[in-house]
Amino acid sequence: MNRLFCLALCLMSAAITVHAGSDERARWQNEARNAKIVRDNWGIAHVYGKSDADAVFGSLYAQAEDDFARIEHNFEADEPVYDFLVDKLNDAERLGALGTAVGALERDFGGWRVPWGEVNRFQRLTDDIVQPFDDAKPSLPVGFAPSRWGALASFDSSKPRSTRKIYGSVGNSFVAAVEFGTPVRAKAIMSG
Repeated sequence: MNRLFCLALCLMSAAITVHAGSDERARWQNEARNAKIVRDNWGIAHVYGKSDADAVFGSLYAQAEDDFARIEHNFEADEPVYDFLVDKLNDAERLGALGTAVGALERDFGGWRVPWGEVNRFQRLTDDIVQPFDDAKPSLPVGFAPSRWGALASFDSSKPRSTRKIYGSVGNSFVAAVEFGTPVRAKAIMSG
């Protein structure tokens, strides 16, 4: 899932829930400080913690960094992600996810008010099947989202990512034309 869509859902949820105090945010920050994730040359996470609980927290965080799509898929196997966010998470968990998403946007883009096209990009640097993505090289903004969020024309990225921006590697195309006359006529084509 694109993390900005998760952020948007968390924002909606947070807007209608009671806000946790700064104590809750401080607790999550402290939890993160107690876990250390070191990646080797192959990208494998080596997790260290002051306690077993800290190591588990770090392991789960590293797994989310590496394969968020699989975690999301596991949630979707039982119920849609939106339903999970609304029905299964409490206010503190939603706000914790929001804090994590905002922190990632601040770290990667200097703030959370980032246009979607600055994050979600199309880039093809070589003819390789598995593309080497590079934030310093030219890319184009893409307004699409993953199909799991209801987008008919969809665009999604592979995991894990080694870039700040999200470069799409899978998706489909959709074209629709509507003639507003008598009668109204519509045609649609989808590939992907």
